[in-house]
This record gives sequence, C-alpha cells and structure tokens, in this order.
Amino acid sequence: MSVAEARIRGEGPAAEVALDREFLLTFTQLLQVSRYHELDNDAVIPLLRSTCDLSNEICVGGRRLRVLVNRDAIFVNRRRVRFATGAIRTTMALIRLLERRGLIGFEVEDALTPSALSGFLRAFHGVPGNVEEPVDLLRRALESEGITGIVLLVPGKQDQEDLAAVRLDEGEAAAQYYARTLVLLRETIRCWEHEDTRRYLGARTKRVIQQIISLAERSPRPFLWLAHVKDDSEYLYAHSTNVALISVLIGLRIGLTRNEIAELGIAALFHDLGRIALPGRVLAKRGEFDAGERMTMARHPVHGVNLLLGTGSLSEPILRRLIVIFEHNIDCNGYPRKHWPGGIGLASRIVAVADAYDAMTTRKSYRPAMNPDEAMRRLTTDSGTRYDGDIVKVLGNVLGIFPLGTLVTLDTGEGALVFHVDPWAPRRPIVKLVWNEDGVRYEDGEIVDLGEKNADGEYLRTITGTEEPAARGIEVPGYLSEAAS
Repeated sequence: MSVAEARIRGEGPAAEVALDREFLLTFTQLLQVSRYHELDNDAVIPLLRSTCDLSNEICVGGRRLRVLVNRDAIFVNRRRVRFATGAIRTTMALIRLLERRGLIGFEVEDALTPSALSGFLRAFHGVPGNVEEPVDLLRRALESEGITGIVLLVPGKQDQEDLAAVRLDEGEAAAQYYARTLVLLRETIRCWEHEDTRRYLGARTKRVIQQIISLAERSPRPFLWLAHVKDDSEYLYAHSTNVALISVLIGLRIGLTRNEIAELGIAALFHDLGRIALPGRVLAKRGEFDAGERMTMARHPVHGVNLLLGTGSLSEPILRRLIVIFEHNIDCNGYPRKHWPGGIGLASRIVAVADAYDAMTTRKSYRPAMNPDEAMRRLTTDSGTRYDGDIVKVLGNVLGIFPLGTLVTLDTGEGALVFHVDPWAPRRPIVKLVWNEDGVRYEDGEIVDLGEKNADGEYLRTITGTEEPAARGIEVPGYLSEAAS
C-alpha cells in the first residue's frame, strides 16, 4: 500500500509508518548512488528531491526528524520501522554506513533543501574509511559546508535512554491492550445474556483488536512477551487472549488485510466461548478427564457457535467456519464431528495452530508447560494431519528458531532462557543466564547477547541444545517477568 493510499484510508499511524519507511528507503538509495555519481547526475537528482520532499512532509508542523539505529533496528521519531524481506538489505546498508562513521543516527532540525542535503552528502562521503575519529572529521566537514540543521547522533547516555523509552512505550501500550482485551472478554462472558451490554462490549473489543494490530505492525515483540507470561488464575481468559494475539501476529505475517486480521482476532478471542455452557464441575476439575467428561468437553465448540451467532460482531463466513476451529484435525478426525464435509477455512486453521501452541506451553494441573521449541516440534510433527503445515511454518517464522522462553544450553556449560529473538539473527538471541558453567543456579542471572564476539571475532557463547525447564525446576513465566522488570 502506498503512502497516499494509507492517507486516503485515514489510517493515521499506518500512514506515518509508511511515510517513515519510504523516507528511509529513499535516503539509503541516495547515499548509495551518490557514492559513485556526481550530485548533478541524473541518477542522483530525483532521489535528492524525493528525500527532501519526504523529510519535509515528516517535519510538518515544526516536528523534527530523528533517525536512530540500534543493532539491526531502525527508529524514526521513537517509532520502530519494519521492512519487507526484499528491502532488508537496503536498510542494513544504511545501518552499516552510519556505523562506519561512528554514528547511531541523525536528527533534522529544519526543513531540508536540496543544497543542504547536497552539502551533507559531500561531507558524509568525504570521510575516509578506517579513521580513528570519523565523527570529528564529519562534524568539521559539515561546518565547512555551512550545514547546521542536521545533528549527528553518537552513542551516549541520552540516546540509550531514548531507545529504552521506545521499548518502554511499546511494552506499556501492549500491556494495556492485553489487559483491556482480557477484561472485555471476561465482562462480555459475564454479561452474555444482556444483549445491549454484550453488543457495546463487542464494539469496544473490536476497537482494542484494531489497536493491537496497529502496534503489532510496528513491533510484535511485546505481544510475544505477553503471550508467554502465563496467568494460571484466569486460564480461560488468558488463554483466549493469547490465542488472539498469536493469531493476529500470524495474520500480519501472511499479509491479510486489516479487516481480515480484526475478524480473525475476534474469532480467536472467542474460540473457547462454548466452555461457559459446560458444567462447573468439568471446568473446575484438576487432572485429566474421564471418558464422559471428555465427551462433555467435546461439545463446547457447538455451544460456542450457537452463542456467537447472536452477537453480530463477526461476519457469516467466519461464523460458518468457527465450528472447525476448536482442536480439529485437518483430516477431519477431531471433535465435535469426526467427518466434516468440505474444506476448513484459513481463520480456523490459524486459530487451531495458535490454540495448540498456547495450550502446549501452558502448565496444567496434570502436566508441566512444554518448552516453546518442543511445542513447535510437536506442531511440525503433526503438520498435514492435525495442523496446516504452512501456518505452522509461519508461526515458526514469527517465534524464531529458539522461541521466547526456550531453555538453552551453551557451549560454555551455562544454561539460559531466551529473552529476545532477533529475526535477522535467529540463532543468536539475547538470553538470561540461569546457571553458570558449574551448573550452579544464579539468583538473578545476567542478560547477555549471543551475538557478542571477542577481539578475535569469535562468538563468546553458542547454543548447543535445549532442555525442559520443568526438569530443572524452572518456572519460565516467572523468569520472563523478572527479566522484563
């Protein structure tokens, strides 16, 4: 979708993100092309003008344009900008060009003109490689060009605080949306018999799902955190909210429209609704069900569809397929009906995978929580029979090779929990150390980056395998909560 289309559709933040993305791509192309051509070359001039136009559009109303890079992430005005796979190489080039000059970004204080931008380019490319103080040379070059409206950003306390504030803002917003969704779900179920209240809460729920989509487009990481920090005290509501979050992330990754993702999120949120019609003794039972209880539980999808038909908050195509969402096998040998005619819809297949993943990674009274990577292996094993193999692959792409919360062993003898997954370095996550090389448990282990190298360019730590947290007496949600605080 173009920037103009985003504006016409009135998507606000989405239009701003599209504008930021277009500026970064155009500016990077300009830096690359101007390295090999004179600034009055026909290949440079259109890029020069477009960069100025885009930067000035971002700066409308006196706003500044602040570009900040952190490892492999780029932020514009404290908002992370993500790119399609085909544009990743271009954006990585921008990060490397800035790093070679000792920069972590820049800030444009005034409207850019072609002459000012040309002066910046001459100064930028005039700094030779492999010098000890490239920033000082670049600053002097800018002064000689008379450029005062472009401020160079170098590593320092203020910029680290800015990056932390970006993460905090996203994390706080995601936590608020999560809590709001959970409360709305609980209140909707509590007031189900009151039609006006139910419809009002349904409209509010749809708005929150839209907010989740907008934030997840920019930064899905906070929602992955929230989905892995389990709440045993409100399993039905927390599980349904987690399934909705994971389904939204899958929908975004496969390129569904915003409306399609919103309907998917609502369908996922209410996928276990039928449980409220089941006997309390069945829901409250701790331990595995007997044959009669399993048969009773198997009826909850039918109850859910009957209840949802009266809400008006989902389209008919979604409702017609809801019945096959709940624990169904793709080869149609699940419950409530063993032989279901016709194909299973995309929304149903997505929710089935999200539902299974969250259930596997949640502790039950009769079994411990499954390690995230083990849950993905189980889903992969059952691909093509119980679950859609393509959807499982997409979920694996969202979560990474070592999903958040995976207990990994390192070549140093240490053990750690995966704390953050970098999509551009999936085998090199950030981890929280759990025990040292002698197997002694840390009270509060250090958070380390597995991408860190020594002076010889060798990795300090490398993952050698995974273990089951329960076997080590580790409660993953507790560790993740402490690491996030």
